[in-house]
Amino acid sequence: MYLAGVSAFNKCPYKHVKTVATMLKAIHAQEDKEAARQKAVLVAEKLRRMKLDSVAKFVEDSVEETLSYMDFPYEHWVKIRTNNGLERIMKEIRRRTRCNLMEVSGSACTKRPAPPELLRRSFCYGYA
Repeated sequence: MYLAGVSAFNKCPYKHVKTVATMLKAIHAQEDKEAARQKAVLVAEKLRRMKLDSVAKFVEDSVEETLSYMDFPYEHWVKIRTNNGLERIMKEIRRRTRCNLMEVSGSACTKRPAPPELLRRSFCYGYA
């Protein structure tokens, strides 16, 4: 859940981030808005049992805003929920700048992923 520049992960200790992420994903994996609301209540209770009261309060306060995409038909949910232009741009940049090497074998050139030691370099231009 991300709301106004504040994330639920900013409010919880590092050792609980994966657990909290799994719980938040479970809320958004529900089939309808009412089921997601019920799951949010259960998640908030579990967070309180884990002594993460600030995260539980954040979930309760922001769940309605994060579930607003469920007001639309199911077919549109993925596009609405992940409609972050910056995410799309960064994904395209990563795709276009992925480092590949050309391997020549006989008369054919085949692309293969770069070995990890080349990926650790600060600049990788697709050739060794």
